[in-house]
Amino acid sequence: GVHATVIGFYLLPLLWLPITPKRPSDMTIWLLYMFSYAPTTFICFHIIKDPFPDAIFLLVALLIALIIVDLSRRHRIKLIFHLDLPIIIPLDKIIIMLSVLLCIYVVYLMKFNFNFDFVNVYERRLAIRGSSSLLTGYILSFCRSVIIIFSVYLAFVKKSRIAFLALIILSVGIFAYDGTKSSLLIPMFLVLIYFLTIFKKSNVTINFILLFFIIVSIVEFIRLDSNITSTLFTRRIFAVPGLLNTLFWEYYSVHDKVMMADSIGRYFLGSTNVTASTFVIGYEFFDSLEANANTGIWMGSYAHFGFIGIVLLSMVSGFILGLVDNLTKTKFPVLGYLVCAYIGILWSEQMLHTSMLTGGIFYILIFLMIYCNPNILNRKKHYHRKAPLAFRKISSEVG
Repeated sequence: GVHATVIGFYLLPLLWLPITPKRPSDMTIWLLYMFSYAPTTFICFHIIKDPFPDAIFLLVALLIALIIVDLSRRHRIKLIFHLDLPIIIPLDKIIIMLSVLLCIYVVYLMKFNFNFDFVNVYERRLAIRGSSSLLTGYILSFCRSVIIIFSVYLAFVKKSRIAFLALIILSVGIFAYDGTKSSLLIPMFLVLIYFLTIFKKSNVTINFILLFFIIVSIVEFIRLDSNITSTLFTRRIFAVPGLLNTLFWEYYSVHDKVMMADSIGRYFLGSTNVTASTFVIGYEFFDSLEANANTGIWMGSYAHFGFIGIVLLSMVSGFILGLVDNLTKTKFPVLGYLVCAYIGILWSEQMLHTSMLTGGIFYILIFLMIYCNPNILNRKKHYHRKAPLAFRKISSEVG
């Protein structure tokens, strides 16, 4: 009965999920299914003490959330500003210059110490968390989001060598500084998404590639008695999100909801010194006050507001995806797929409100609003090419 239930919930979203992506946000929906929903279906029955009905309730909640995100992204609202006349701004060059400056800043932070040790990454992360300033954290989140995405776009779509070099320096530099493994994995994943997009491959291709890494980790463990691949890659992607979703559901089903009292909610609720839900889960299940057990958008919203939080924040998430679609799907589809791939990975392991600033989604929307604006011409020759056509059209109307 358990195995049949797992398989049923696992296959049910495939009835409507976009196998072949037709718009950028299809990528996010697929990644949320693959990296958050699917792992939970396999793990929750093994962890929850009373899987019937608790595990069933959890999977139904995630299924409803996935449907709501899918439906709420289908709007036509554009987050864009209008100008009376077209203006020419060399946006590509500005982004490249900004990338170079941030590369210099990251190299300054790590003091030319290229530390590639994968063993003590958590120790480095805790040390940096306690010593670095809030401004440094926001700058690094800006690098990990906007700069990484646009560097991949400029390096492979616009064929910029400087952007490619900046991509390597930022990825390696951020990992060497604070031990963030995603700074290495996400750029490689975005490059993979770029090639899948230009060759018009289906989303299932991602599954086959990831299955290859799973097989590699198994062979490595059996033949070499090593678990490097499984520790750094397979476990983090396929096991941890489902584990944390289950733990958050199990704990906050019987405890008071946080109600954002660990952040902005304290100004409205009058609560002080409330421990963040991520550290509560880290302490309760991993016996560490310093373990920041962050989870995805759905169980993060459940920890704060209960089931109604899952519904409301799923609607907000879908609305954000719709904004990205409407800005990019017509003239910048590749950029849109890169952004939505990043969002899909981020929302599988980070709460919605922390993803806006710490994850950089707010910065991404601002940059897209400028970069995709039809009245801002990135290259001067585009303006001169359209100018005679516009002049002839005006002349014909006057005539």
